[in-house]
Amino acid sequence: MPSYWQLLALVAPVFVLFALGALLRRTCRLTDESEAAMLRIYVNFFYPALILKSVLGNAALRDPANLLWPPVAGFVTI
Repeated sequence: MPSYWQLLALVAPVFVLFALGALLRRTCRLTDESEAAMLRIYVNFFYPALILKSVLGNAALRDPANLLWPPVAGFVTI
């Protein structure tokens, strides 16, 4: 079981990024235009890359039942 300090070390980078973003916003170095551009990059490039990385490296997709069942379940529930 991880100790308190190990958990803090895992979570701290997220809060550091939040604090950095708040600092950049308060000092007016991060404008609305730059924020919109970064959001477009994240949505159009990084998010699909994350999906591809997760799908291509997934061993569960080698089982044909895992490829057939989710579309059938989605079709039936709709």
